Amino acid sequence: MPNISKAMGVAEASISKINGIAKASISKFLGVEAVAAFVPGSATDNNADELRLWLDGDDASTFTTSNGTTNQPTDGYYKMTDGSGTTLTDSSDAGNSRNATLASSGVTWDSTNKKAGSYSIALDGSSGYIDLSVLAQDIYNQSWTVSFYYKSSATGADKFIFAWTANDGTTHRVSMFWDDSEDAIVFHFASASGNDTAITTPVNVQDGNWHHLILVYDGSGSPDYTLYIDGLVDAHKWNSSGISPATNDKIYLGRYDSTYLAANYDEIAVWGQALSPSQVRELYNNGTPLSDADTLKDDKEVTKWDDKSGNNYDAVAAGSACPRLLSSGINSKGSVYFDWFFNRWMHLYVDGNTSGTFVNIGNILSNDEYTIFIVFRGEYMNTNSATEYTLPLLLGGRGGYQGVHFGFSTGAGERQLLTYHWAGGIKDANVNLGAKAAVATYSTPRIGTSWFDGSNIKTYVDGNTNAVLNASTSAGNISSLGGQVRIGRNNYSTESYHGSIAEIIVYNKDLSASDLATVVTYLAGKWGITENNS
Repeated sequence: MPNISKAMGVAEASISKINGIAKASISKFLGVEAVAAFVPGSATDNNADELRLWLDGDDASTFTTSNGTTNQPTDGYYKMTDGSGTTLTDSSDAGNSRNATLASSGVTWDSTNKKAGSYSIALDGSSGYIDLSVLAQDIYNQSWTVSFYYKSSATGADKFIFAWTANDGTTHRVSMFWDDSEDAIVFHFASASGNDTAITTPVNVQDGNWHHLILVYDGSGSPDYTLYIDGLVDAHKWNSSGISPATNDKIYLGRYDSTYLAANYDEIAVWGQALSPSQVRELYNNGTPLSDADTLKDDKEVTKWDDKSGNNYDAVAAGSACPRLLSSGINSKGSVYFDWFFNRWMHLYVDGNTSGTFVNIGNILSNDEYTIFIVFRGEYMNTNSATEYTLPLLLGGRGGYQGVHFGFSTGAGERQLLTYHWAGGIKDANVNLGAKAAVATYSTPRIGTSWFDGSNIKTYVDGNTNAVLNASTSAGNISSLGGQVRIGRNNYSTESYHGSIAEIIVYNKDLSASDLATVVTYLAGKWGITENNS
C-alpha cells in the first residue's frame, strides 16, 4: 500500500478517506500496527486541534543543553601508567607529587582488564590494597571528592571498596562497602561526636562490570555526604555532623583493618573540594580524568526543552540546577532526568522566554477538560519507609492546593500514580502500583494517564482503565487559575520528583476510550512498555 500510494502521488491517509475506510482498518488489513502512522498533532491524530503540550525526550533537536565544568584533580590523579612496582605516580595539576603506594603482595598490574589507559590495578582479596593515605594531609580539614572506576564480583559481607580510618586502621571515619546480607552498598560515616550513620543503596556494583564511583563530602555548611554511581546520585545525607580526621589518617581502597577485597581499580582522582552534580556528570561522561571515555557523549544539563505541539510552551530549567539529558534513559531512548536531591525541575514559559510570560494552567487546560500522558521511570532513594513523598510529574495551579497535580507518590507501604484536581471542590484519583520496599527504587517505566471530563477524574497506568475514582460533587473552574505550570516540582512546598521523564502529551479534551488507547499504543510501542488493557 505505501508503494502504491507513493506511485500515485496520493497520501495513504487520502486513500483511506476516499474509500471510506478508517486508517486503523487498513493497517490491520495489511498487518501493520495502526500506531506506526500515529503522530501527536498530525493528520492521523483525531484530536490534533486540542493538543496543548508535547515534550519528547527522544527528539534531541528539542533540547538546549550546557556542560558542567570539571576541573583537573587538585590533590591526586592516578592514571595507572607505571606498569610495575608499588608506586602510583601522581599526575594531578597541583604538582603535589602525592604518589600513592600499593601493597607489597596481592597486587597485579592488569593490562587486559582495564577501563582506561594502559593498566588497572587488580587486588587478590587476600593481601592486596591501594594506599592513598598520603592525601590525608591535604584534604583532612576541607571538602573533598574521591573518584574511581571499580570492577568486582566478590561476594560476602563487608567488602570494603573505600575506607578512611584513623591512624590505627580500625577507628572508622568514612567508608563504603558491599554487604550481601542487604544486597546493597553501605555508605557509612562517623561524626565528630562518634555517632555512626549509614545509608544504603540497592545498586549492584558486584556484577563483574565496570562502575564509576564518586564520594563527595561538602563541609562548607552543614556537612553533606553524597555517593554517585555511574553519574547518578544513589545515596545522600545532609545536615549531618562532620567527621574528625587527622593528617596521619589512613585511606585505603580494597581494605579495612584485616579484611581485603578482590577487585580492579582504575582512574583514581582526588579533589580538595566538593564537585557539583554537573561536574560529576561531566566527569562520568567525557571529562577529565577519564582518558578514553566510552560512555554517553550527549548527556548534558538540559536548560530548555522545546514544545512540539505548536503552542511554544517550552520548558525551562529553574535556576542553575538543571535536569539532565539521558540519551538512553528509558529502554535505549532519550529522557530527562530530574533529581530532587539538588532541586532540579523545570517550568513552562511561552517561547521559552524567561523574561516573558509563564504558561499557566488556563493556557493548557482552558476548557476544563483534559487528558495528560506522561512516560516516566521514578526513583525514590530515601530509606525512611515511614515517610510519604508525593513527587510531581506535572503540576499547574495558583497557590494553596488549586490546580492540577499529576504525580508519583511513595507513601508508607505503597506507591501510587495519582491525580489531584483542585478548584472549588476537590477531586483525586489514584492507582496503587504495588508495595514499597524498605529501600525503594522504582525502575519500571510507566505510561501514566490523567483524564478529566469536567465532572469525573481518572488515573490510568499503562492503558489499564480500571482506575480508582474519588470525585467530589463540585469540580470548580480550573481555567480561571493563573498559576504556573511546572514539571518535576509542585507549587506549594519543596516536593520534587526524582527520576526520568521521557514524554509528556497534554490534550485540552477528555479523549474517547478509542483515542486514549491509540495514544497509549503509540507510547508503548515507542518506549518499549507493555500495555495493560485489562
